Amino acid sequence: SFFAASDVMPVPKPTASDNQTEVSIHVVQGERPMAMDCVSIGRFDLQGFAPKPRGATQIVVGFEIDANGIMKVSAKELLSGVEQKVNITGRMKISEEERKRLIEESKTHAGADRLRREEALFMSNGNQHVYKARNIQEELLLPKERVDLLNKVCAELKAIMELPMDYDGDDMKENQKLEKLKRKLVELADLINDSIDIYEMGEAA
Repeated sequence: SFFAASDVMPVPKPTASDNQTEVSIHVVQGERPMAMDCVSIGRFDLQGFAPKPRGATQIVVGFEIDANGIMKVSAKELLSGVEQKVNITGRMKISEEERKRLIEESKTHAGADRLRREEALFMSNGNQHVYKARNIQEELLLPKERVDLLNKVCAELKAIMELPMDYDGDDMKENQKLEKLKRKLVELADLINDSIDIYEMGEAA
């Protein structure tokens, strides 16, 4: 997960996989939205919380900078109270020349960065929808044709997610992969909701 500069801390984030018992916190400094394009200033792990289904565990990450310029980063799992903290010093300071260079780079790559971030959000949503579709197949007694349809749309979504991405330009509406992802996500979301309605109507009958 990533945090935008405008986020109000602390920010809760869910776990990304089933039975997860640890997360890695990577702290970066920079003007661009993707961690790979920023400067790494610290990394630590939060371990020891109980395994639960994906998304059920909430990790709260907080940042605080004291009067001496020391950044204090904390991560806490809300249910168990397991917490880890780290102080980051020195590496946060960059020269004025470096700061200006990073700002100019962010302007130069603004269009491609918007597309990269949008792609990352769509990919995350895609994985969540596929996970939910798999879960309702395991939990609900759905007709075979409905299960087959869910699997078909999930496979189509995964195929789109694997397509190469064109980062030229900055118009998200004209990006073919993003448009295909958006349409297929809507289709799968509607199919999941319809499947739940079918199950509930069968239960009520």
